[in-house]
Amino acid sequence: MFDVEGGYRVSEPIGKGNQAVAVFKGTDAAGREWAFKMVQGANGETRERLEREASLLQERPHPNVIRSYPPLARGFGEGGKELRDALFLRMDLANGRELGELSAHGALGSNQPASLVVLARQLVAAVAHLHACDVLHRDLKPSNVMVSWAGPGTAVEPDAVKLIDLGLAKSLQGGVDVTATNATPGTPLYMAPELLEDREATKTSDVFALGLVLLELARGAPWVPPEEWPSQSTKVEEARRRLLKLQKERLGGKLPIAGDMPNWLQGVVNRCLVLSPRGRIADAEAVLEAFDTA
Repeated sequence: MFDVEGGYRVSEPIGKGNQAVAVFKGTDAAGREWAFKMVQGANGETRERLEREASLLQERPHPNVIRSYPPLARGFGEGGKELRDALFLRMDLANGRELGELSAHGALGSNQPASLVVLARQLVAAVAHLHACDVLHRDLKPSNVMVSWAGPGTAVEPDAVKLIDLGLAKSLQGGVDVTATNATPGTPLYMAPELLEDREATKTSDVFALGLVLLELARGAPWVPPEEWPSQSTKVEEARRRLLKLQKERLGGKLPIAGDMPNWLQGVVNRCLVLSPRGRIADAEAVLEAFDTA
C-alpha cells in the first residue's frame, strides 16, 4: 500500500498496460474508489505524454469512455518516502469484467442477441465519440473494454460498456501523438491489414479493430483460435506476415457470425472488416449511424 498526493490511498493492483504501466485501485478520504495508472521510469517526455492522455477528452467526456483527471501526482511509500521516477494518473474505476471474459462465457449472437446489440452499440458509440473528437484509439481489443452487466435476464445500463486505456491514442488535431514515437500503434491480432504493412493508422483502421471486437463478442471466441496465434518468440515481421495471410483466408468476403444475430448487424460487421481500407466503413461515426438507422 502507498499514498498518492491529494489524499488518496492506493491498495491493490488491478491491471497492467503498455510501457511499464501498472493500474491500481485506491480510495479517497470519503471512501470513494478510483483507479490509478502508474508509470515507472517517468521523465519529462513521459510526463508530457501522460498529461496529453489525461487531457484528450476533458472538455467532451462520454459515458462509455473512461475518464481521467489531471494533474499527475506523486506517490509515497512507507514513512512518507517519495516513490522514485513514478507518476500517477487518477481515473474513474471501471467495474465489471473485460469483454473477452464476457464473450468467453458464450456467443451472445446465439443466446442473447438483444443484449449483444445494446452492448455493441455502446462500444461503437464510445469509438464514434473519439473519432468525433478527432482522436484515434489505435489499440481496440477486448481487454481494453470493460463491461458491467449481470448477465442474461438483466437490464443493460447505459454506461455498462467502458472503453479504457488511451495510452496509445493519438489526436489528429495538430498530429499530437500521446505515445512514444517508436511505439507500435496497436496489438497485432487486432490490427488492420494496412497497419500490419506498416502504414499509418487512420479512423478506418480503428473501424477494422472495432469489427474484430464485435465479431468476438458475437461468436464468443477470437477470430483466430489462441493455438494459432504467433508465439511470443516469433519475429515481428514473421508474425505480421502470418496474420495478414490469416486475414485474407478468414476475413475476406461475407462472414458467418452467429446464428441469431440480426442480419443488419452481420452486414455492418462485414463492412467493418473489408480488408482494403478504401472499401471499409470510413469511421466509427458512420458505424454508429448504421446502428441507429437499422
